Amino acid sequence: IHFPSTILWSGEPGLGKTLTSLAALIQADVWTGRHLVVVSNKTAIRSTWAEEIRKWTPDAKAYPVPDGWQAREKVLDAFWDDEEGSRFLIILPHMLQIKQGHWCGKCEVWQEESTGKKIITELPMEHYSEGHGWKLDDMKCDWPELFDMENEKGKIVPFLWDSIIADECQDYLLKVRPSQAKNMPQWAIGMKRLKIRNGGMKIPITGTPMRGKEQNIF
Repeated sequence: IHFPSTILWSGEPGLGKTLTSLAALIQADVWTGRHLVVVSNKTAIRSTWAEEIRKWTPDAKAYPVPDGWQAREKVLDAFWDDEEGSRFLIILPHMLQIKQGHWCGKCEVWQEESTGKKIITELPMEHYSEGHGWKLDDMKCDWPELFDMENEKGKIVPFLWDSIIADECQDYLLKVRPSQAKNMPQWAIGMKRLKIRNGGMKIPITGTPMRGKEQNIF
């Protein structure tokens, strides 16, 4: 299935979907740059993607993100410091979790929202007596650099990936529905917020039959 800038690779295991995805990036002339690979299980981070990238495209560099906060920060720092060639950051979906919530600038209090219901936090009396309001579009995440960057003018703007590959996408991408943001899991909200540059590619991959609408894949 092919949409503008998005290709769905689907086929039985062992047919070379990983290699074909790498070849597609080369063919589409988006090989050089920063690429994000989202995988559905820990074993695929090193045993599949990191090894396949090094095997078939030795000029590219793979940065598989391990467990543990400090270990992750070390790998992420090395990835962002690398400015040359093709660089692949390989992560699990939960690193994309985004918490939706409400922000009161006067009280400087942020309150998480879960499945459309506010989680009540202790607020100053002034919030109610002075009629403070909430901003509904503020969000929190553990790894904001996956989504945003600071430009030359010091303004926060979306980070534009050269490509985003989602492996075993049948496990999670059918829940990324643009019209149902409040009901999406936190990682699905993160998947929806990821951006690619003009001419970049999104490549969801699956070896399992999928149910749902094509438009909800990614």
